[in-house]
Amino acid sequence: MMRFKSGMAFALVLSALRAWGGDYCDSEVRVVNPGTVSAKGSVPPADAIVLFNGEDLSQWQSTSGADASWDVRDGKLSVKKGTGDIQTRRSFRDIQLHIEWRIPEGIAGEGQFRGNSGVFLQGRYEIQILDSYHNRTYADGQAGAIYGQAPPLVNAMRPPGEWNSYDVIFTAPRFYDDGTVLYPARATVLHNGVLVQNNAEILGATGAWGRPGYYEAPVSGPIRLQDHPDPSKPVSFRNIWVREINPKVPESAPTAGAQVLRIVSTRTVKQLLEDPAARAVLARCVPELVQDPDDAEYIGQRTLEALKGEADITLTDAKLQLIDEQLLQALFNRQHAGADR
Repeated sequence: MMRFKSGMAFALVLSALRAWGGDYCDSEVRVVNPGTVSAKGSVPPADAIVLFNGEDLSQWQSTSGADASWDVRDGKLSVKKGTGDIQTRRSFRDIQLHIEWRIPEGIAGEGQFRGNSGVFLQGRYEIQILDSYHNRTYADGQAGAIYGQAPPLVNAMRPPGEWNSYDVIFTAPRFYDDGTVLYPARATVLHNGVLVQNNAEILGATGAWGRPGYYEAPVSGPIRLQDHPDPSKPVSFRNIWVREINPKVPESAPTAGAQVLRIVSTRTVKQLLEDPAARAVLARCVPELVQDPDDAEYIGQRTLEALKGEADITLTDAKLQLIDEQLLQALFNRQHAGADR
């Protein structure tokens, strides 16, 4: 077990700062003007990408790539039964998604045959849409479920004819260069402002049959809305917008031969500190590693992953993943800045 010579005072100050403000890598938070609420639903925040504004389907296409043919009328988008799913023309990775949806008044049917649809994140991971107001079905198939995997914490459904909303925070899965999973996708979902999925782990692509798993390794994917083949009246949507989270994180390794998302396990601390871009990330995220030069020999020969669990160093799996992405971004920026000169 290693010991630092920086003294108890520094450790106490660092501990107090973490307890007060959280263990964050960057203390500066970007300001965004939040949207207001109107009788027609919520207004998107200033930096949102509006996917449906009540007027047209310019942001959408069929899954075959043809123009979307669902019905747009009176400010709302309705499923056109039998025409197939539609999806966004652009792809996304980590996102905040807002979508409002309505089960038609006078809906008929039972179970999964009553206002069934869904919103698919990256075109693969479904948050179920269904009339769950006094309509019993299997728990991981009702509104607010990660379909077939995680039932909602509560049923927050409004009656047919009233508008529901989903606010989703989605963290896309990350993969090693060989396609194996570094960490799975996760989703937090608020249904009508009520928490129904709390940072839930997604086990892979959702579906009615088969065992879920990550059989592909996509970096990003579209948002898809489902045309479910049940005979009930079509579901409607309005006010669909998305905010990208960390949109500038690159999709590829910074240099030839480098391994995506493996920087913290393949480069020693010494190698990282010798690179100004990487050193800046470590100084911000793990300042205790650059505080005392007397420990450089011990620390320098090890990777960040190997240092997890050492005394006086706070490195969790989640923090290593965050540092790895920031290192990837920093090295990518440095490489491309050099190439542009």
